[in-house]
Amino acid sequence: MIPISCINSLEGNPFEANRSVVNSSEVSGTETIVTASSECCKLIQLSDLHLQALAQQRYRDRDVEQQLLAVLGHIEQQHPDLDGLLLSGDLVHQGHSAAYRRLARYLERFDKPWYWIPGNHDSFQTMQRIRPAQPLNLRCNGWSIVLLDSTSAADGQGSGSLAESELRRLEEQLQICQKLKAGLLVVLHHNPMSVQSDWQDRIMLANADRLWALLGRYKVQVTILFGHVHQQWDLTQANVRVLGCPSTAVQFVMAQEQLLVETEGATALPGYRWLKLFSAGSNQEPNQQTNSTTANRFALETGVEWVCVD
Repeated sequence: MIPISCINSLEGNPFEANRSVVNSSEVSGTETIVTASSECCKLIQLSDLHLQALAQQRYRDRDVEQQLLAVLGHIEQQHPDLDGLLLSGDLVHQGHSAAYRRLARYLERFDKPWYWIPGNHDSFQTMQRIRPAQPLNLRCNGWSIVLLDSTSAADGQGSGSLAESELRRLEEQLQICQKLKAGLLVVLHHNPMSVQSDWQDRIMLANADRLWALLGRYKVQVTILFGHVHQQWDLTQANVRVLGCPSTAVQFVMAQEQLLVETEGATALPGYRWLKLFSAGSNQEPNQQTNSTTANRFALETGVEWVCVD
């Protein structure tokens, strides 16, 4: 059963008040080490926030700012043991700097590190100005995590590609992981494979064939996280697990020829994904009642939560 949690009021939301910031990551060489608080590394993925220039502005008739605050409050209540947050693009609908600054303030109130990548609606230059020193290669609990920008060679319709520099960086991580026998978590915005909707498949990762050819050359356990489609997915291609994250703003109906917004049921609510990364030889077994991969050397447990906001 997909968990649904209701927040009846945003009054007293901890993300409306200032809190001290503690940095729980450290830089080591060209990678940043995310410190796991237990035998697994617990991460939260947020995607497709579509924040507006002004906090009170709506997106597709949704108060996306208040929905995000509710989601962040829910994460703090339900996942106090998280080790970091990953934001996989389309954070601000038209790349307004004020919205990025508000988002950064919300996230900095966690006492955990957070990392963002751009989507097709973002302004990467603005993101870099606000957070110029963000690391793009992470390590946690025996896993490597590579954050990729898939917005190169944009077609103006929503598609994007991995630039040659991003493909080279991915290959470097694959080489390291193969040598160290480490798991690899790849994070990008665009879906790298079909999601069975004509309109969404037309704006997926344009050079997905290059990505899959590269992954196929290495014997590395890989999991991919993506956003973009405003849907939860758990797919497999070429022995790679591919996980889609719901939006904190609005969900799109699956398997459609054109865009339709979800209006009923749990999948009409704002959502997010959580992940637990277990290292090889961990004494803690993943929960068999949740969606987990246990056959591989590095186990991964994951789930999606929907947040009801009144």
